[in-house]
Amino acid sequence: MDEPLDIKKQVSLHWSGVRMDLNVAQDLFSSHQVDRGSKMLLSSLESVELPEQGDAVDFGCGYGVLGIAWQVVHPGWSMQYVDRDALAVAFAEHNVGQAIPDLADRARYLHDVTSPEPPDDGFGLVLWNVPGKAGAEILASLAAVVWDGLANKGLLALVVVNPLAETLRDSGANHPGVVCERDEMGRDHTVLHFRKLTADVLWRHAFDEGVFDRPDARFALGERSWALTPVTGLPEYDSLSHSTALAGDAMQQFGSNGGIDKWLVHEPGAGHLAVLAGLLWPDAQGLVTSRDALALRATARSLRRECPRTSVTLEPLSRLLGPSSGRLYVDVAVIAVPDQIQLEELGELADVAATFVKPGGKAITHGGSTEIGRLERLASKDGLWRTGRRTKRRGASAMPIVRRDPA
Repeated sequence: MDEPLDIKKQVSLHWSGVRMDLNVAQDLFSSHQVDRGSKMLLSSLESVELPEQGDAVDFGCGYGVLGIAWQVVHPGWSMQYVDRDALAVAFAEHNVGQAIPDLADRARYLHDVTSPEPPDDGFGLVLWNVPGKAGAEILASLAAVVWDGLANKGLLALVVVNPLAETLRDSGANHPGVVCERDEMGRDHTVLHFRKLTADVLWRHAFDEGVFDRPDARFALGERSWALTPVTGLPEYDSLSHSTALAGDAMQQFGSNGGIDKWLVHEPGAGHLAVLAGLLWPDAQGLVTSRDALALRATARSLRRECPRTSVTLEPLSRLLGPSSGRLYVDVAVIAVPDQIQLEELGELADVAATFVKPGGKAITHGGSTEIGRLERLASKDGLWRTGRRTKRRGASAMPIVRRDPA
């Protein structure tokens, strides 16, 4: 793991007579203590019948609670840690190295939105703390992908908030060769164990299968228009936000040439501004960065469809922007500033951006007016940047900042 982690605190977990101490970041799920759902699921596993070794998955791993607990007590098992959030995957890897260093070679890490490709004979165990914000239809489709990747007699052990439990019960009842072995409802969560009783192993990528897709839509900004297949879980599926529209207006001031050879879009969301960059500068080289695997996959698909000439690299980041080593030295960077970003992080964003924007190049920053206003004050005092004209619309702002020449 190349990037240093900003550790908020350490949380402790006791399971099966073993104590585990795990580090966690401020903005990861269950950052104050291990959540009740995970504890309930682990409790249900103490009497489960599985072999002494096998291949397992911690699906939606967060900072690694379920997978690490299982590997500590069952060291014969390998584990794949999978999460949509690159920061979560980075912390899972960090915690494996801290908690079970002797088993680090039996752990793999995947930044993605789907269960990973199984071994030929399937996964023996999948652990899943189901996200409460996911819709019923998506959960049923994701569960089907997981079941297809299980081995004969493999187990899907999950915990889900009570209102969504019936969706997964029904999905299991309708999936050939799957039986429910445990159904335990608590105050807020339900634990379900599903056993697969067939030997057929199949892998399908949930994104490629269209699990997250919404109906196609067309968008326009100025003289440019493009089509997207929006996805559930990302904003701007039917219209552009004010922040995106303002940033897009600023991008179009460069024109269709504008001397742009290399560009970057950070946190693309549904991919609108990355597609606009590809349309404006089709012969330039692009880089798209995000913590979110779903955003990267959706953006990549839209760029292939709308901007086939454009060469673009997509890179997951576990930090706000991450280090610049090995990156493009860009003419323009389009940077989404997170809501409620801390002042220290805002200063870090400006400093790091200065390491990969060329002298004389521009960063088009966009987000909430409060955050962009604070960035304007910071950048005005910083010798690295010269601030441009800030545009505002209904609580959103965009502002170009120009990288000063160190000479």
